[in-house]
Amino acid sequence: MVGADMRKYPRNNLKTKVMVNDGIPYTGGKLLDMSISGAAVIYLEKEIPQSEPITVGQVLVLNFKGTGTMPARVARTFDGGFAAEFDFSVSVK
Repeated sequence: MVGADMRKYPRNNLKTKVMVNDGIPYTGGKLLDMSISGAAVIYLEKEIPQSEPITVGQVLVLNFKGTGTMPARVARTFDGGFAAEFDFSVSVK
């Protein structure tokens, strides 16, 4: 189906700040949406990574303000942000 939402799990629109990798090299952004399997993060205007852009396959640790920390792997990037799948094989310190 053209234009159909093919996502495996429904998304929830939550608005909270997200820190990525404890701010190194990229501090984070805002949560666009989240499901049981992953999250989409949009960059804050002043926080767009320039020298070390986030890439597909990159392992990240997402820290959701006030709710917890999740290991993730970047599934795709898009203009202004990225989507990551939670990956519990990644060690979180």
